[in-house]
Amino acid sequence: GKGGEKFLPFKQGAKIIAEKFQLKIQPMVLINSIKIFNSKPLEAYKARTRLVMLESYTPDFSSPTWYEELQERMQKEYLKHYHELNA
Repeated sequence: GKGGEKFLPFKQGAKIIAEKFQLKIQPMVLINSIKIFNSKPLEAYKARTRLVMLESYTPDFSSPTWYEELQERMQKEYLKHYHELNA
């Protein structure tokens, strides 16, 4: 479900655009956002949240697994902060 320890599946749009234009990537991880705002139903709560900016970089677009590697790195960083905030 939403708001747990696991990301929802990544959308492919960002990957396609980054590859097409050889863009630099700025990964960001938002932790506990579902705890402060839920759009279905529309609700807002007081909770601790965190935005983590990972180091920006230009991926090796020749590697077919660059996007999956990015997802793994972001998931690892997310879990670190998720456990800190929800201990």
